[in-house]
Amino acid sequence: MKINKKKKKKKREIDGWNIYDPVKEYKRQGIPNNKWRLTTFNEKYEYSPTYPNIFCVPNSITDAHLIEVCKFRSKGRIPILSWLHPRTGCAIVRSAQPLVGLNTRSSFDEALLKFLSLFSFSFSFFNS
Repeated sequence: MKINKKKKKKKREIDGWNIYDPVKEYKRQGIPNNKWRLTTFNEKYEYSPTYPNIFCVPNSITDAHLIEVCKFRSKGRIPILSWLHPRTGCAIVRSAQPLVGLNTRSSFDEALLKFLSLFSFSFSFFNS
């Protein structure tokens, strides 16, 4: 009986955290631009522990404004850009649903949604 001794392939050490580069991905989509900017206000994951430390938001909204919106959204999951159409500029934006209770409205959240609606001739918003 002949034994087939194959060389064992050496496992490649891959650090999964270094595979995806959000800044490169946003640049690929043409961001930052005149409507969208990158923000790092969640750099230490203190406002939204389930969101990345860098993401894309409307240019006209300040980080202080975003922090207020975090207080109104479940787990701080504010509306952020997921994808931008390269030709039309139509965007897919994701977020968590607003918190429920006595304070069922947030002027900061409403202002952010208004800015988002101005970016497209057709605007639909879906909370997850």
